[in-house]
Amino acid sequence: MIGKPEGGCLGVYSYAKGISDMDDLPCLAMLYAVRVKSLASKYPEKSERKRRWMSRRAAAKKVAEPELARLILGFEPRRGPQKA
Repeated sequence: MIGKPEGGCLGVYSYAKGISDMDDLPCLAMLYAVRVKSLASKYPEKSERKRRWMSRRAAAKKVAEPELARLILGFEPRRGPQKA
């Protein structure tokens, strides 16, 4: 993806990242809005991921983290973060 972050952090969510045979590693992630100008044809996770544009509601249903789902649902692209 080629784009530019707009505004500040929309929110923070936590998740557990599985690392090989070790226990899950607790992580915190910060979410930012990015105005996408174009999509790169080559990127590091290309063999592991499929990209697809979808509505915020559909995206929120796809993620495993409830905190992230709330952030996605509460985001209005033209206005910034909103209370969900």
